[in-house]
Amino acid sequence: MADHEEPMERLEEALRELAARPPAVTPAAAAREIAARIESRGRRTPRLRPAWAWTAATVLVTGGIALLLRVGHPPPAGSDPVAGARAPAGAGLSPAGTLADGEVLIWLDAETPLYMSFAPPAGARGDGGGS
Repeated sequence: MADHEEPMERLEEALRELAARPPAVTPAAAAREIAARIESRGRRTPRLRPAWAWTAATVLVTGGIALLLRVGHPPPAGSDPVAGARAPAGAGLSPAGTLADGEVLIWLDAETPLYMSFAPPAGARGDGGGS
C-alpha cells in the first residue's frame, strides 16, 4: 500500500500548487477573448454543397432504377421460363405457367426464377384485425 500512496500524494501536492497559482488571464479578459473568437469565426460554410448532394441523389436514383430494370428483364431468348421452375404443388401458384392475380415473377438470372405472391391466403378474412 505504501507504494501506491506516494504517487497519489505527489499528485495531490501538484494539484494544490497548480490551484494556488494566480490565473494568467483574468476571467473578464478570458471572456472577452472567447467572445471575440466567436464573432470573428462567423458562419461556417458546409463542407458538402447542395450541388453535390443533388448530384449524389441523382446518381443513386439512376442506379436504383437501372438495378430494378435489370432485375425485371426476361430470361434470354430460347429458354423456357416455366420449364423446371414451376412452384411445388400447393404453393398457391398456377401450374400452367401463367401468373394469377397478386403473383409476381422476377428472374434473378437466366436459370433462377423468383415467384412471389402478394395475394392474401385463401382462408383470410377481410375484416381487418391488424394494423
